[in-house]
Amino acid sequence: RADDRRGQKRKGDGSPSFATYEELVASFTEVLTSRRVSEEMRMMITQLVAEIISAWRQEFCRMISLKLNSFFLMPFCEMLPKYMRRSLSRIEREQALSLGELNEEEEAGRIKRLRSELDLLSAEKDELHRIAAKMRSQQGALARTTLSSRP
Repeated sequence: RADDRRGQKRKGDGSPSFATYEELVASFTEVLTSRRVSEEMRMMITQLVAEIISAWRQEFCRMISLKLNSFFLMPFCEMLPKYMRRSLSRIEREQALSLGELNEEEEAGRIKRLRSELDLLSAEKDELHRIAAKMRSQQGALARTTLSSRP
């Protein structure tokens, strides 16, 4: 038979099945170049249309699935930068405050640092109080001088 020479195998339903893509192309080209419409040509076109529709269906399902995933992920993607900034700032605060499990040496060092920072801040506070008192006394002296110089 001519079908067997082209490497086609018949299924139980009578439609040709091709082992390779090259066999399909060769058979399809041969069928298209003949001028008569045969049952083989109808079956081949039916098989080709079924393949095309199957590929369309698979692509359509893939696109719908991607769009759905994108749609449901969109709120997350919009909130992601804020979430990341909050998380990073929280981590930075924790590291700056040295929160977490500390051993005795680290805790003693942390207490020492905090005490020295507290002493420094207290000294700055006292200096600011002295400056404020000096400014008030100078302002009071200036006000008295202005009042005494008025007629």
